[in-house]
Amino acid sequence: MTRAASASPRALALPAGRWLDRADSRLVFTLALLTLAAADVLAALGWGTVPPAAPAPGGRRLPVPDRRLLADAALLGTAVTAALLALAHGGRHPVPAAALAAGAVALGVWWVRLPASRPVTSLVRRPALGLPALALLGNTALVGLTSFSLPFFISDVLGRSPELIGTAVGVFVVVSALVTPLAGMLADRFDPRSVAAAGGGLTVLAMVPMLTLDAGAGLLDVTWRLCLVGAAMSVFNPPT
Repeated sequence: MTRAASASPRALALPAGRWLDRADSRLVFTLALLTLAAADVLAALGWGTVPPAAPAPGGRRLPVPDRRLLADAALLGTAVTAALLALAHGGRHPVPAAALAAGAVALGVWWVRLPASRPVTSLVRRPALGLPALALLGNTALVGLTSFSLPFFISDVLGRSPELIGTAVGVFVVVSALVTPLAGMLADRFDPRSVAAAGGGLTVLAMVPMLTLDAGAGLLDVTWRLCLVGAAMSVFNPPT
């Protein structure tokens, strides 16, 4: 289900890339904005059909966020924002990036010491939950970095059109959709931890050919590497 939700928008990457390559980009983004607005309207209509939840014992409802919860969210949000800015500007502005990274670490340490973080830290400290969560975080970060940097590599380094970006992402989605059910069956039949560990190792190996991409790479060079990455990540995801 998770793979279907994440693959659905990426499945449109190939036709969107071809369309963007041939049409006015403003028209494409205008239609995307209209599609998003239509989705919001449908979500609002669907919400109206959901029956109200039964009242909790004693008539209690979910508490309104208090100052402590809002401060906790602001602290974590600031730490994550500082860390992302440090990563984004580390190459061109190393001194401000180092300061942002130090600030993110300091805010993270501050949050860990707060009473509001104890339920989270107590769960993460358990090896049965903390280690899979750490592995899932690494895999998710890898997916995000690949999805973010690949379009810039294709457009800025290779000098290719959005059609190549759409084709590469489309191939990634197809391979992921084919491998995910097989990985799920393996996780049901064998130890899920072993399947997830195998998927993590395969993902590391699959990223090695990505490091060899250069300015002379073509469509085939990019797609077969993404096939390996998509298949390996799909082996890791279902057991987790």
